[in-house]
Amino acid sequence: MPNISDSAVNDLSKRFSGDLIRPTDTTYDEARAIFNGMIDRRPALIARARTAADIAEIVRFASKEGLPLAVRGGGHSVAGFSMIDDAIIADCSLMNEVRVDPDARTIVAGPGCRWKDVDGTAGAHGLATTGGTISSTGIAGFTLGGGLGFLAKKFGLACDNLIEAEVVLASGEIVKANERENPDLFWGLRGGGGNFGVVTSFTFRAHPVTDVTFSLNMWPAADGLEHIKFYRDYFPDTPPEVVGIAMFATAPPLPFIPEAVQGTEIMMMGTIYIGPQDEAEPWFKPITDRAPIASVAIPMPYMFAQQLLDASAPAGVRNYWRSEFMDSAPDKALEVMADAGPKKGSPMSMIQLINVGPSPEVDNAFPGRDHAFLYHAISVWEDPAEDEKHIGWNKKVGKDLEPFSAQSAYLNFIGDEGSDRVRKTFGAKYDRLVDLKRTYDPTNMFRYNQNIAP
Repeated sequence: MPNISDSAVNDLSKRFSGDLIRPTDTTYDEARAIFNGMIDRRPALIARARTAADIAEIVRFASKEGLPLAVRGGGHSVAGFSMIDDAIIADCSLMNEVRVDPDARTIVAGPGCRWKDVDGTAGAHGLATTGGTISSTGIAGFTLGGGLGFLAKKFGLACDNLIEAEVVLASGEIVKANERENPDLFWGLRGGGGNFGVVTSFTFRAHPVTDVTFSLNMWPAADGLEHIKFYRDYFPDTPPEVVGIAMFATAPPLPFIPEAVQGTEIMMMGTIYIGPQDEAEPWFKPITDRAPIASVAIPMPYMFAQQLLDASAPAGVRNYWRSEFMDSAPDKALEVMADAGPKKGSPMSMIQLINVGPSPEVDNAFPGRDHAFLYHAISVWEDPAEDEKHIGWNKKVGKDLEPFSAQSAYLNFIGDEGSDRVRKTFGAKYDRLVDLKRTYDPTNMFRYNQNIAP
């Protein structure tokens, strides 16, 4: 591990208002723990910032010491980009303030916020913006990587709703990025990931959203193929208020699920209607007419709907993910999912099929708007001795679905798959992103991400 001298850290502490955590500190192991339990890395210094000025100090300090710099927002990156061996970690977890302007319909949030922080504060004003379907997800990586969520079909992705960012550049300079100031940087931040700087403040456009209606329906996995075909055919033609996700999973122990169904392999369809239950019922009826073995429809505040899937993503266990956009979801692809679902080997693992578009083009870096569907194979387990089994299942799903892929990934849903993967995903936008990288980060200081090399 690199040796950062005590005098250097002491000197930094005079200019730093947050907490500096070193490997010898009692809080070190807790501070380096992140969402994916497969990641066990030992950074040289964890700098928990409180302000943009603190982040600027850390950027300059890392450059001066000649050490790699990684950035931690919510720590939810399955690739573990936020925690790197021997690096300095710019930890934003204390920067978690949320401010809402109900008249202007804007939300200003710090980079350490998670979606539950934003949803709760904005929801008190009857407002929301597109956030992650797991409420513990950090807003920073989610937004910079695009940001698909329940509200995306109606209001656009999280990156589409970002109207201003405060950014610390590789030089340590703090700048604003919006449609008027540094518009090229603004373009790249919205979908281009953390390649261009550390965003220390996000300003989102907010929308009137109060109650939504949530519906969950389940069928035995053995019958799942016919129902996932229905999902494929039905949801692309529903209005933007109707959003659904289909998955092969294990039935959780919820009160409305018959005891005999709990713990069995199922095909599950979750639907959100952005509005009251009486308006939702006509859209839910074609689903409930399919004789599910468990079914429920519940009106609730949007912020509660955002937490419904939280139990499926526990922190600290082992995760391996694979994801691809698909232009269509032909029967052969759905047959692969239906066959692989019951073989996943862990009750926490699943295969999701998500109707994502096509969505209207917005002039930013996000590359995945032309595709109709996204599949997400999620392997989740606890025992390190089972790594090979669960990763092998996931890789086989990916290989079997490769013929149906659009050769483009949703970068928030994959691990570190290398530069070719990133290049293929951004496609025609890649060269413009490289030019931006050369302008704002020519030495690739911000390289622990789905990296665009200068």
